[in-house]
Amino acid sequence: ELALQQTDALPPPARRTLETMARESERLTGFVQRILDLSRLEAGKLVVTLGPVAARPVLQRAIDTVLSPNSRRPIQLEVPRDLPPLWGDEIYLEEIIRNFVRNADKYSPPDRPIRLAASIVNSHIVLSVIDHGPGLSVDMQERVFDRFYRGSNRESAAPGWGLGLYFARKLA
Repeated sequence: ELALQQTDALPPPARRTLETMARESERLTGFVQRILDLSRLEAGKLVVTLGPVAARPVLQRAIDTVLSPNSRRPIQLEVPRDLPPLWGDEIYLEEIIRNFVRNADKYSPPDRPIRLAASIVNSHIVLSVIDHGPGLSVDMQERVFDRFYRGSNRESAAPGWGLGLYFARKLA
C-alpha cells in the first residue's frame, strides 16, 4: 500500500503487481474477518446492537461498497419516502445486503440492472435484491444458504468461498 502511493515512480508491470497484491490482501483480510464473525455468531458471542435504521442510506452504502465507482451496471433503488425505520443492527444489516448485492453482481449479466427495493408487506418491512441472473433450480434454492456451498451449474467461475449467503441467513 505504501509503494502504491508512489505509482508515478513505478513501471506499469510493478504497479499492476502491487495493485493485485493489495486487492488480494484486502480479500484475504475480509475472508478472515468473515470466519471470525461466523465463529462468534455460532458461539453466541457476536455483539449485535439493535436500533432504528433508515433503509435508503444502508441500501445505498451496500451498493457503493460492493460496486466499484467505475461500474457501468444499472442500479435501481426503490424506497418509499414514508417508509418507517427498520429495527436491527445497522452494520450487520448492511453486511447482509452487501452479500446479496455481491451475488447479484457476480451472477447476472453486467448490462442488466440490479434492483434494491424496500416495501411494507403485511405490516413487515421487506428488503429485496432482484437481479437477472440464471436463477437456481428448486433443489439448490435452500442449499445455497449452506456453509461453503456453491452451486454446480455456475455460468461463470466467479470467485467466492460459499460463505456470504450462509452468513447472511445466520445474521438475519
